[in-house]
Amino acid sequence: MNILDWQYLERDNLNNIIDLFKINDELKIELSNDTTKNENILQNSVNEIRNKWLNKIISLTSLYNLSPWLGQIPKGINGSEIMFTYETLIKDEYIANFFNRDTNDINRIHKTTFYNNGMAAIRGIIDIINSFTKSKININSSVGYFETRVYLDTLINSGLRNDDCEFNIFIYEPIKYVVGLEVSNLDELIKNINLSKSHIKFVIIDSTMHCTTNIFEYLEFHITDSSNVIYIDIRSGVKMDQLGLEIANLGIVTWYVSNKNMSYAKYLFEYIDKYKELVGDNISYNKLVAISKFSYKLSKEYSKCIHNIAKDFYNDINITSNRYINAILYPTLEVKSERLSMPFIFIKFTIESKEEYEILLNNIIELCKERNLFLPYRNSFGFRFPSIEFICDFITNECVMKISLGVYKGLVYETLLEIINELGNNKNSHIKSKIIKNIKGWEGNE
Repeated sequence: MNILDWQYLERDNLNNIIDLFKINDELKIELSNDTTKNENILQNSVNEIRNKWLNKIISLTSLYNLSPWLGQIPKGINGSEIMFTYETLIKDEYIANFFNRDTNDINRIHKTTFYNNGMAAIRGIIDIINSFTKSKININSSVGYFETRVYLDTLINSGLRNDDCEFNIFIYEPIKYVVGLEVSNLDELIKNINLSKSHIKFVIIDSTMHCTTNIFEYLEFHITDSSNVIYIDIRSGVKMDQLGLEIANLGIVTWYVSNKNMSYAKYLFEYIDKYKELVGDNISYNKLVAISKFSYKLSKEYSKCIHNIAKDFYNDINITSNRYINAILYPTLEVKSERLSMPFIFIKFTIESKEEYEILLNNIIELCKERNLFLPYRNSFGFRFPSIEFICDFITNECVMKISLGVYKGLVYETLLEIINELGNNKNSHIKSKIIKNIKGWEGNE
């Protein structure tokens, strides 16, 4: 497929979202043979779809009070009733059930629930486990997210976490979100679970970067006695679960309990609902309606597309010189005939300082501007079109550039690939001179 084919495919996909949101009368996407104009039309269309959908949600939810009076019944986007007497008591099962992750190979009953973001979900899970089990917790973790690492450290300082007892909580990121994108040791996790003598064990898998994974099925086969192990899948729902539109911050949590412990599961699931109501962890009425058109089925398809585009970009990089590029980071992890990969690429350049990385990214953005293309500098990932940022380790100050590639191979995708390949060869070029401009560490390398 050429660039124009990809652009028309993205147009068709955006039209499908327009149909999904039923905003057909308000928006029409028309493309031409001008790939530069098409690229900007597609990017602007994403913003228009998002704005029109959010305005539609506000128009609906603003009709109802946060503490509805007797007889006032708040409605969902399709006219369905969403019953609540006070917004913090709102039930999310009606929508959350559509976000259940497939677990065909394990005999488990499950419950999915929402939080206001990924970190709120992690904190909420730990709070529930701590209060439900009425025992000190000891956490075995392999995590990379800065916020998660800091939060787990605060548990020690607060006295909530006790390192003298058996491990009873295991928190695992398959590929850790750190500068080096380190792959966690799954065999080590299994060993620690099997060695623990805790009566009940909680295994938390952060699937944010992958959305879908067979890790629980793999664990079920390798854990000695899995009936007393509760699996918990957690992910940030703003990245892969909203078709790249960033409608609302969201944390998605699914608890899986063995069918052998039905009574325990019933008690736990009821406790989760009551605890969330008590501490105000439920999401708002507005947010619940805003995400009501999404589902795990859509998330799985979208995530697959994001990962395939990132993989293709990685495979299309052709480096013949390490003058400017030290390493391209794109690790994978094999789990039960499945290869977990990254939804983005990390590039380690031969420069060191934050200032030099900032100049580099600004040079790349400016080159795109010269071509009438928009390349945003932004945090996070899972967007429909490419973006860049640089990330620095808060301890070592080591930096990398992160490239999120989007869901189609448009003109910005090809421009980024051209830039990286120009930096990765020995030839001098007009593009290379623009990219390395004002970077002290690269002066004289042309």
